[in-house]
Amino acid sequence: LRGYLAAPAPVLKPSFFVFAMLCSRSIRAVLRPCRLVVFDKDGTLLDDAKTWAPVIEQLGARLASRVEPAQLYELLGYEPRTQHFGSRSVFMTATNNEIAEILAAKFDAEMATEFRRFFRELPPSAGCGAALTPLRPLFEDLRAAGVLVGMLTSDDRVFAEAFLKHHGVLHLVSASVCGDDGLAPKPSAEPLMKICERLGVDPQEAAMVGDSADRDIGAGLAANFGSVIGVTSGISPADELASAGAHAVVSNVSEVLGVVRRRHAALTATW
Repeated sequence: LRGYLAAPAPVLKPSFFVFAMLCSRSIRAVLRPCRLVVFDKDGTLLDDAKTWAPVIEQLGARLASRVEPAQLYELLGYEPRTQHFGSRSVFMTATNNEIAEILAAKFDAEMATEFRRFFRELPPSAGCGAALTPLRPLFEDLRAAGVLVGMLTSDDRVFAEAFLKHHGVLHLVSASVCGDDGLAPKPSAEPLMKICERLGVDPQEAAMVGDSADRDIGAGLAANFGSVIGVTSGISPADELASAGAHAVVSNVSEVLGVVRRRHAALTATW
């Protein structure tokens, strides 16, 4: 570079600008095209407070003869006065199997059994809840751009699919992994790698989107996804998502396609 600057300007300036332009292009196009976006569900696609606050309070009433509701809520990361789930809420991030194991360890096996029974008896409609943004246009826009849609949730499949069906987008999700599918839970890379394997997508050509700094961002990074995007619509604030290693943080999943377009090389002319 020193030689370029020291040489006579009329001869070498054009070469210097070509060199700089090529460098700039290589920086902008460092990531391969994005072919898959995997969404977490609760707190990312679904309003967790509106959906799960009534359910956890039903659970508290159900188990009240065994444990004070306040003690249960503290253990599971729920504040009943504000109907808010904490940033490390077990209830919002763990699989039901993990929660049962926590209850068994803290209390006894009967507590875990009663918890499992509660969710077996809970109607799937209880998990349909309110979407945080209209999902159909979001998923259709992604698919129109050549991007597949996946979902990775700690929730049981019966509730996850009821939610997608209720909001008219079940057919737009190409692959999903749920908490009772028998795979390692987030933040393990295993469920994300399984989705990529099913769809034939390289992890570097995929994005993970979620609201949990520990679980969602952790899983995306563990799976070496090209983009790991945090959303502040759920349990983790922006600073926790960024500190966990999120490549981008947005307020709502409606902004995800814009982030993907900025970070990845174009896949189709529709971009």
